[in-house]
Amino acid sequence: MIDKDNKKTIENQLQEAEDKLKKLSPFITKSAQQFVDEFKNHPDLQKLFGTFWLTGELTILAGDTGIGKSLIAAQLLSSITNKEPYFLGQEITYQRKAIYFDFELSDYQFAKRYKKHKFHSSFIRSRFNYDYEGSEIFSIRHIREKIIEEKAEIVIIDNISATTLRPTQETDVALELMRELKKLTREGISCLVIAHTPKFSNITSLEINHMAGSKVLANFSDSVFFIHRSKENFNYRYLKQVKARNAEQLEDVIVCRIEEKDGFLGFEYVKHDDEQNHVSNTKPKDPEELKQEIQSLSSEGKSIREIAKILGISKSKVHRYLNSN
Repeated sequence: MIDKDNKKTIENQLQEAEDKLKKLSPFITKSAQQFVDEFKNHPDLQKLFGTFWLTGELTILAGDTGIGKSLIAAQLLSSITNKEPYFLGQEITYQRKAIYFDFELSDYQFAKRYKKHKFHSSFIRSRFNYDYEGSEIFSIRHIREKIIEEKAEIVIIDNISATTLRPTQETDVALELMRELKKLTREGISCLVIAHTPKFSNITSLEINHMAGSKVLANFSDSVFFIHRSKENFNYRYLKQVKARNAEQLEDVIVCRIEEKDGFLGFEYVKHDDEQNHVSNTKPKDPEELKQEIQSLSSEGKSIREIAKILGISKSKVHRYLNSN
């Protein structure tokens, strides 16, 4: 008869052998029913930011430079770690240790912005060490190692372009990044990555193609939402969800404004609204400005069809501008 200790040792060895075998094949193959049965008792996804970001998801927040993406990131993690029930009118039902990879603000800038605020001890900030002399080039794998070291379950990376020396519109670069991030979500870690959008003088509706970089970024993500400046009020911003795999996509936009409250600079919820109340009108664009926008989108790898849809113009017009001197 096998005693309990030996039985446990054998079980561990079998598990280790199974884990090694998994790494030898690029596929995990079972019957469809096995996949279903394995997740029958899996807990429902919880809310980190309403339906915008659920537990175990790889989510992207995109917006123009200086629009307030970093403000959103820090405030959201502060709300989560301080166990606040809502952020910008959206429910939070999951609170765990969180790490914020901040590649945007200097230590001085971050400290100055939040000098009167008290962060919870479970909110960890990490930035690049400029004295690093390691032989290996900094990559997304270093971020992965730090997450595991800190035992964080919630992660924001600000921003995705800082994780690689090559541009993210290159498909192989974007693919490697998203695969590494997907590994984390498979381990139950929730990831939100901040990305950019090109500058637009006039839009009629934000679409997923407005996000800068390779299509791989959007394809691999579970949820995508934008932050954009409102035309109703200069101090207003609005958040729009354009992709949601695990929840019903929010049809309205969330309107908010930047305010300093009790020494904390952040966003205050204003209302839910229709996006059309906050986007540009359809007045004709300046030809030179339009040409620059077309060229910028083309350099991002967007097709003529995608550029036409984003800018609300014909494909033939896009083609003419691309072929003009």
